[in-house]
Amino acid sequence: LDASIGPAFVSSRASVSHHHHERGGLLQHSAENLDLIAEMIRRRLPEEPKSAAIGQLAYFFHDVGKIRTIGTNARPALSWAARHETQNFVVLAPHLQWLEEADQEACRALLLIFEYLATPALARKRPNYFPAEIVAQFDGWSAAEFSHRSLAALMHRTPHSDNPSTLCTHF
Repeated sequence: LDASIGPAFVSSRASVSHHHHERGGLLQHSAENLDLIAEMIRRRLPEEPKSAAIGQLAYFFHDVGKIRTIGTNARPALSWAARHETQNFVVLAPHLQWLEEADQEACRALLLIFEYLATPALARKRPNYFPAEIVAQFDGWSAAEFSHRSLAALMHRTPHSDNPSTLCTHF
């Protein structure tokens, strides 16, 4: 509903040339696993019904900063100024302020997830809030699946490419 976010979010790409790089790819990437995320969180934290909704909200907006770093057809001016994870906080600032006033607990949980995702993957420790790990995993799985990392894709690679299927030729 926010005119400063909505149109750009719907038309932006999720990456320049990797996963979901077509116009509208950001929305596709951000929406495609919402049902699975909620189900996983409900199974693991059945006593916390609010956590499923928080995890879904975090996943839906985990890349919203890409409207400022990736854009629709070309990178926006000053796209290099800050990573999209930092831009998430800039773009969502007024909405996070509203959420903090409406539901402080939900806002803090959402911030824990965004903070976890803003930490480079190799530097991440165990998350303070379990749904953060679920959101991070689904984000990675979405990118990997879109990048054709399936068995069928592996079978169509050349024997000299760097992939595990070449092991079969050695036995």
